[in-house]
This record gives sequence, C-alpha cells and structure tokens, in this order.
Amino acid sequence: MLKIFIDNIFYNNISIDKYLGIRTTDMYKNFLVAIINILAGTVNYFTHQLLIKLGAVHLINITFILNIVIVSSIIAMIYKNITGNKEDILKSIVTNTLILGVSLIIITLNYNFINTLIYLISTSIGYILIMLLIHCLEIELSKRKLLKSLEGYPIMLITLGVICMIIKML
Repeated sequence: MLKIFIDNIFYNNISIDKYLGIRTTDMYKNFLVAIINILAGTVNYFTHQLLIKLGAVHLINITFILNIVIVSSIIAMIYKNITGNKEDILKSIVTNTLILGVSLIIITLNYNFINTLIYLISTSIGYILIMLLIHCLEIELSKRKLLKSLEGYPIMLITLGVICMIIKML
C-alpha cells in the first residue's frame, strides 16, 4: 500500500505520466478537483462493482460521467454556500480530464477498495503538487524575457517536458 502511495505521488504522477488534468486555473479550483477526484472515484468504484454484478458493464462510461457531474454539483453548491463566491466553477471542474481518467484507470487496475482509496488520495496529492509546480513556473516564467514565440504555453510545455524526463530518469 505504501508503494502505491509513493509511486502515484512522485513517479507515476497522473498529471505527468498520463498528462491528465493539467489546466492552469486558480489553485482553489485545483484543490476542489482533487477533492472531487477522491469522492467521485470512490462512488465510481462502488458503481463499477454494482454494474459488474448486474451485468451492465456497457454502462460504465455514462454512469461514471453522471456520477462525476452529481458529485461535482454537490461540491460546487457547498463551496458557493461556504464562500459566498458566485462564480460558476462547475464547468471548469467537470471538464477536467483527471476525474474521469482516474475513475477509468482504477477499474483497469482491479484494486480492492482500500488500495483504490489509497490510489485516489495519492493521485490527488500528486495532482496538487504538479499544479503548485505549474503555478510557480507560470509566475517565474512571466518575469523572464523570452522570445515572443516561446511565451505562454510553449515554454511551459518545454519546461514540463524536461521535468518529466528528469523524474522518469530517477
């Protein structure tokens, strides 16, 4: 279990290894994505077990998407009530590929519930670390004078590519 936890935070980081969920938004949205990832992944684990017992495996994708939308809506309503923020955060959270991607990966890994929960928590921690890294890189790169053709996403992708290669070589 510890191997799953450490591997998914650093070496098999979902954002670096599978390039899922990388979106430059506010950090609070990334924290919400991580929370929704854990909750929706847990719901999708039990949904998958139920669909297998019912023999309705062909409904996995649509039920996973519906579960993600429902969990995201509930978390967005709670967030709006707590903070009083009227911004519509639901669209940016639901369209994040991390949540559906992780839900689909956990069924292929065939983990039991405890290992699935560890996987969900560790991928969320790894996602937050990468988003913090990207946020810091954006701030630092915005201070640098670069060629016009490299400003913005090009230099970010080059930098992330180098970081990915360094992590994979460890």
